[in-house]
Amino acid sequence: MAALPKPVNGQAKEVLDSWKEISFFLNRGVRTVQRWEREEGFPVRRHNHNKRGTVFALTSEIEHWMQKRGGFHNQPKEVCGGAPAPHELTLMERCIAARLRADRARLHLAVVCEQQGRQIDRLIEAAKRILEFQRMEI
Repeated sequence: MAALPKPVNGQAKEVLDSWKEISFFLNRGVRTVQRWEREEGFPVRRHNHNKRGTVFALTSEIEHWMQKRGGFHNQPKEVCGGAPAPHELTLMERCIAARLRADRARLHLAVVCEQQGRQIDRLIEAAKRILEFQRMEI
């Protein structure tokens, strides 16, 4: 699995060394970026090797291509109440935001599990009372 681009001095890496890094930089899927290369002239370069080649791209070329293309289609300029759109954040900022979302999701899951556990306990107690009542009638 390819590593994500490492920030240099808080800035996103200039050279993106895989389809995964490129798609992460653009906040799009790998197949979307590959389609853009095939159909829209997305700026990807290749290192040729004996068996298979590897791709890389320069963030400056990607940003130039995006400006020339007119930016992202169907991407609002602002998301989440005034926060910058994902493609306007540095990699470090995106990683921090992803970690915060994951922490919130884990917390929400813990709360839901606790609530369901209490509900299951109440159902078990109700089932016990029903069984006791049925035994008393016999």
